[in-house]
Amino acid sequence: MVATGGQRNVGVVPQFLSPAWVDAVDAALARATLPADVDLTVAHVVGEITYVVRVERGRASACLGDADRADVVLREDYATAAAIARGDLTAQQAVADGRLKWAGAVDALVTHGPALAALGDALEPVRDSTTY
Repeated sequence: MVATGGQRNVGVVPQFLSPAWVDAVDAALARATLPADVDLTVAHVVGEITYVVRVERGRASACLGDADRADVVLREDYATAAAIARGDLTAQQAVADGRLKWAGAVDALVTHGPALAALGDALEPVRDSTTY
């Protein structure tokens, strides 16, 4: 986020799932180091909002979008998505509880599990500064 005068506004805390939050996620993911053989697109559908995490040749990014071209689609309600984003609930727990539904090439999540865990680590600063 940029304040007037071109100075970075570090005091702004992004609201979960807002465009500012997706921008913060994108910036954090860009700093993640992943193996170059990881190519995966995951769409997170939370109510009316869909954000997409793409990993192409080991480079990760996030944007608002749609689930049309995703390898994996995750669907959850806001409370579940927020709990996962805060680190209060794992995706595995949410699936087991029936709170997170998935479709697509789910085996890709297993195949790339260790690399994707690095994305979770990269999102720690965003997690710490997000409001819900």
